Amino acid sequence: VGKGVGTMELRWAYLAVSVLISTCCAINYAFAVLTDTLKNDFGFSQTQVDTIGTVGNVGQYFGLIAGVVYDRYGPKVSLYVAAFCIFAGFGSLTIALSGAIPNPSVGVIAFFYFIGS
Repeated sequence: VGKGVGTMELRWAYLAVSVLISTCCAINYAFAVLTDTLKNDFGFSQTQVDTIGTVGNVGQYFGLIAGVVYDRYGPKVSLYVAAFCIFAGFGSLTIALSGAIPNPSVGVIAFFYFIGS
């Protein structure tokens, strides 16, 4: 392991990003927080909300792909890919739920949730 300048700082940065990614992975367990917003603000039925939740779960179960990326390219690339997916997915979901996207469809919300998960 290298002892160069900045090595410890880099390790702390990797740890911080890893903790953030792990925290975001638990979002599927807190999906119930979003259900009232999806039903009340967007008029989705319970079946549609269940579909969005299921698609998010499927997205989280694609960890096999992340494992292949890790095995092939290492932890640095894996962290960048995971961070991009989290920010792209949940950032887009936040934009959609804030009303910036008028009347988003179930498919759009489910896609954003899939990418973020």
